[in-house]
Amino acid sequence: MIAKSLIGMAEPNIRRLAIAVAGLTALLLVAPLLPAARFFTPVSYLPWHTAFEFIAMVVSLMVFALGWNLRREKSNSHIILLAAAFLAVAIIDFAHAMTYPGMPSAFGESGLQLTIDFWLAGRAIAALALLAVALLPLRTWPPGAAVAAPGAALVITALVWWMSLAHGDWLPANVTPDGGLSVFKINAEYVLAATYFVASLLMLRRRNNWHDPNLCFLAAGTWVLGLAELLFTLYTTPSDLFNVFGHLYKAAAYAMLYRALFVSRIIAPYQALEQSKAELVHLANHDSLTGLPNRRMIESRTTALLEDAGARGCLMLLDLDAFKDVNDSLGHAAGDELLRLVAKRLQSRLPRDALLGRMGGDEFVVLVADVFERADVVTLAERLTGALKLPFVLRGGQELYVGTSIGICRLPDEGNTVDQLIRNADAALYEAKEASRGSFRFYSASLTEAANKRMSLESRLRRGFERGEFVLHYQPLVNVIDGRIAGVEALLRWAPPGEALVPAGAFIKVVEDAGLTIALGEWVVREACRQMAEWHKEDLRLEVVAVNLSSQQFRHADIAGTITEALTFSGLAPQALEIEITEGSLMGAGPDVEATLAALKRIGVKLAIDDFGTGYSSLAYLKRFPVDKLKVDQSFVRDIPHDAKGMQICEVVVNLGKTLGLEVLAEGVETEAQLAYLRGLGCDYVQGYLLGRPMPAAELEAQLRGNAAALDRFKIIAAATARQPLQASVTRARKRRPPTVA
Repeated sequence: MIAKSLIGMAEPNIRRLAIAVAGLTALLLVAPLLPAARFFTPVSYLPWHTAFEFIAMVVSLMVFALGWNLRREKSNSHIILLAAAFLAVAIIDFAHAMTYPGMPSAFGESGLQLTIDFWLAGRAIAALALLAVALLPLRTWPPGAAVAAPGAALVITALVWWMSLAHGDWLPANVTPDGGLSVFKINAEYVLAATYFVASLLMLRRRNNWHDPNLCFLAAGTWVLGLAELLFTLYTTPSDLFNVFGHLYKAAAYAMLYRALFVSRIIAPYQALEQSKAELVHLANHDSLTGLPNRRMIESRTTALLEDAGARGCLMLLDLDAFKDVNDSLGHAAGDELLRLVAKRLQSRLPRDALLGRMGGDEFVVLVADVFERADVVTLAERLTGALKLPFVLRGGQELYVGTSIGICRLPDEGNTVDQLIRNADAALYEAKEASRGSFRFYSASLTEAANKRMSLESRLRRGFERGEFVLHYQPLVNVIDGRIAGVEALLRWAPPGEALVPAGAFIKVVEDAGLTIALGEWVVREACRQMAEWHKEDLRLEVVAVNLSSQQFRHADIAGTITEALTFSGLAPQALEIEITEGSLMGAGPDVEATLAALKRIGVKLAIDDFGTGYSSLAYLKRFPVDKLKVDQSFVRDIPHDAKGMQICEVVVNLGKTLGLEVLAEGVETEAQLAYLRGLGCDYVQGYLLGRPMPAAELEAQLRGNAAALDRFKIIAAATARQPLQASVTRARKRRPPTVA
């Protein structure tokens, strides 16, 4: 049974072991059919028997020595148990060898009865120890157990010696008067064989792992010991063929047992250490997500190519187009899957000796030696951009189109250091993305000028901040029931003199790179509080002004102090200020996030989670964090009523907010259909171009004082209400199949 199961294993050593076990088993099965043969006389067999037994004793002592040296290791119970047992077996086998007929009478009169008494005792201890290993769970025994177990084994050994030498007449007869084997001896061998077979099967069945070579060797050695016991039931004289084979089987079994223990406890940990080292080297040089070379390996290979005199090639920097939309709409797991698919497809389109690596995020690098001529580089770039224009299908069935933009730098002409090459390729990539998606650009000196322009923009932004060129516009937060403006969100704009108004999205990246985020963010908080306090003094009924904190602001050590100062300076009531924090900022704020939120809450301000549902949503943090409002990200609202999944997510978020007692606001509402759907779900507030664009404070104030804008909003709400019965029927129909949201 064991041999049959092992033969199918893929590992070569297990396959060879299976063949050996099968051969030994087959030989035993045909042994009774063989004619009786004697290769030795009793006198000539004596040295062979002694050699067999002493070899077995040496292996037994090696097992003990191995267990003793490993007694302080973890999961040591089995090795300690076997070490103690085989110490006893070695000493008892010594007595068996020395009392064999013909040996010097060191222990008194020798003979078959006495030597077989010792033999059966040694085999019984070995069988019971192996059965215990098969039955008992693997534990970590204290060092004291490693001393107690051999001590107990020595006590048992002493009892066996005392019983056999001093009171052998108490034991059943092992041989008949005519020199044959007694019924007791034969039955005892059968019991021992059965014990070995059961232990062997239990070892494999309990571990349920046929692919572990060490386990298979341990089970196989135990099985072969059972075969040896059966052979010892067949011999008629100690020197015949069956007895010789039995001792050979026993020696082979001991070798298997030692091999299993030695490899599992000595060789395997060393191999695991070497494997760990290799894995660490691999991880240090490869991206964990895609398995591609990382920046470190890319720089190393590029340096080697630059140092090769006369070598030429090209370095391409690839950035996926619209990858952020994938993360925002489908989550980061889908984004990770897409990156792996992209890496696989790019690799299939590259020359065999090309290096494809991942710099991080959605940015890849291609380094190709001997591809330098412009026409050859263009051919390769077109092959790569064309490959990514084809759709990608995720495991969930989503079909995605991403594309890539490429910046190209040829070496060594356009850079003689790694940093210079990557910087120049990045400049070319920036130009490609500015031109159009799915395009590529070669580096040229003019691109350095473009980089200089970005530096100039940074300087202008710094001066603009110093000169007060930044302003706030305010977008209404509208109650979906009556169209009333319940509050506003403060949105940053740049108004350089003599130029058009610049929205935050056009310059915020440069602001972050320039390190202006904290200072500019503090100004936004102070200005929003000042303006809201002024409106309250003029009796304009606005409940709240919402201000979005960047992740850098939220991580700032004294954000609570900054907000307290702004409230104190303006005289605004804390409950009139709502702080919006994105999910990404919350998740990336580290272990102090709860303390920071608690500090803000103690001030009395309201807390809202912005862009809710874009990949980090978790009931765990909603339970822990003292938030007041959820803002449904506009990516889920944008395609209502045509995006069923987006509608399901909106429904789940609204229901979640209601269940937790939180207000819910939906961003990006631009159509009456969207408004009708959200109103039907029970969303509290909406924000979007349908009900009000961002506007200067004066314009918003005029709307709040006038009736025309309020009337327009009321008409829109009324129209949405008229659409609501139809929408409600759609919602009820979908609720018959509860939505599943990951």
